[in-house]
Parts: sequence; structure tokens; C-alpha cells
Amino acid sequence: MVDGYLLMEFNEKGNGRIQKKEGIAAITYVDLRLSTVNFDEETMCNLLCEQLPADLSNVLVWVSFRYKSIEETIDFETVFEDYFVVEEYRTLMENYKTFYQQLVQREIEEDIGGEKGLYALDYEQKDHYYRERITEWESFYKEPFIFQTAQ
Repeated sequence: MVDGYLLMEFNEKGNGRIQKKEGIAAITYVDLRLSTVNFDEETMCNLLCEQLPADLSNVLVWVSFRYKSIEETIDFETVFEDYFVVEEYRTLMENYKTFYQQLVQREIEEDIGGEKGLYALDYEQKDHYYRERITEWESFYKEPFIFQTAQ
């Protein structure tokens, strides 16, 4: 039985991360009891990546998983170890890096051009938001974010 699902992004080097929504890992729990537990996102990502094919690169992947908590006794203290087991995965999009770059660029261009965007935020908040988006992109892809011009 599936306990949850999420989207994972993989860069060109095969490094994966859980896709975020508004800065928080976008994980959907089918077993609603799990939504009350605070999981370490990096540990969860690493456990799932270990079970996925090593050749995933520059893709967006949907992953469903099962959750197991195993009780261990260490020095007379009971602790619980969390495990996430990949149930199924599907590649949703290839060449994800280009798509994601265009998505970030378009969001910024539309706001700068005044067509739409983050009108509820003042200039300083918008500037911080966009800098954060670009920094996050550069950190994951390990290269500068370069605006693409229309061809």
C-alpha cells in the first residue's frame, strides 16, 4: 500500500532533490497520520535516491513510497528509525533543467514587464523572492542562471 508520493528533480549530475512548493517539500501523504510527523527532508531524499536508478539525469520524476518505522533499542533507550521504500516511480519530464530555467525566467519577466506576477509583494520582497529563486537554481545546477533571449 502506498503511504505517499512526491516529485523529485534530478540535475545533470544525477543529484536529486524533493520538489518544493513555497519553500517546503511538496509531499502528499495518503496516510494522513504521516502528515503530523516531521521528517528530515534530506534524509528522506537520500533514502529514496538510493532506491532509484543511478542513471536518472535532467528529469522530473514522480515517486510513490511506503513508510516504515523500525523500533531499535540503543543503550536501554528506545528509538525509532524512519524508512521510506520506493513503491513505484515514473519519469514525467525529460530535459527538466531547460524547462525549469524557462519557468523561473518567465515568472521574473512577466513581473518586470508588468503583465502579472507577484503584485501583493512590495519591491523589496519581490527582489528577495527572485534572488532566492535564482540562487536556488544556481545551487542545484552548479552554474550561473543566464537569461535566455528569444530566438
